Amino acid sequence: MPLPLALIDQDVIREWYASEAKTAPIQAARAVAMFSGFLGWCATKKDLRSFVNKDAARASELGDVLPGAKRRRDALEVNQLPAWFASVEKLPNRAAAAYLKGLVLTGARREELAGLRWSDVDMRWKKLTIADKVEQTRQIPLTPYLASLLAGLPRVKGNPYVFASATSKSGRIEEPRGPHGTVLADAGIGHVSIHGLRRTFSLLGEAAGAPAGAIAQVMGHKPSALAEGYRPRSIDALRVFLDRIEAFVLERAGVEFDPTKPSGLQLVAGGNR
Repeated sequence: MPLPLALIDQDVIREWYASEAKTAPIQAARAVAMFSGFLGWCATKKDLRSFVNKDAARASELGDVLPGAKRRRDALEVNQLPAWFASVEKLPNRAAAAYLKGLVLTGARREELAGLRWSDVDMRWKKLTIADKVEQTRQIPLTPYLASLLAGLPRVKGNPYVFASATSKSGRIEEPRGPHGTVLADAGIGHVSIHGLRRTFSLLGEAAGAPAGAIAQVMGHKPSALAEGYRPRSIDALRVFLDRIEAFVLERAGVEFDPTKPSGLQLVAGGNR
């Protein structure tokens, strides 16, 4: 828009959106949301706030124009876990298989886990250091089953990433939707997004009886999002709950895992692995 920021108000945004939405409604709504964020940022800067109307693109002010946001609720259901885990086991790409399971068992964001390096994995003290969206990094416990999955992955010479990929430019898994689509189709499960696996962890954590604060801390949610009040827990305090969640998921998925055996012998959906 060739307009000074100070002249952009709700009427201008309404007219712009009405025009753009005729051909690209989703992109136009997304653009308004991004512009609203930009105006909000300007309002935090002393030298810029006088030039903007921070509410010009706010959804609450444009509710009669913008489409209602649909809250995504896709996630794996408990009774789908056996089929999902069994289908993941069929993937020929073991890094992709471990990655998908890791999303369900940690609740990490897709890029956080995809960027995991071997230097971030502490097998001795059973910890993972994950790049965080809110803070620079966060540490979470490394649970027994997930540790066995990571220990079984090859370390590619010259590649620092845990979930390595020989086909991507970055050297790590970049587009997990392909293998996950294969898993869903094989398991006969409808659409569940990659972010839906993160949501799955949250729901299963609740079902396992873990406190909301512990679940949120593992997932890297902002402290203000914790319903029970922000009480950061130590790694050892979190370990109790994350181990409980993992055991709950494996039990519901029909995965038998004995951490005392060197091979980490597993039984997935009735088949020897």
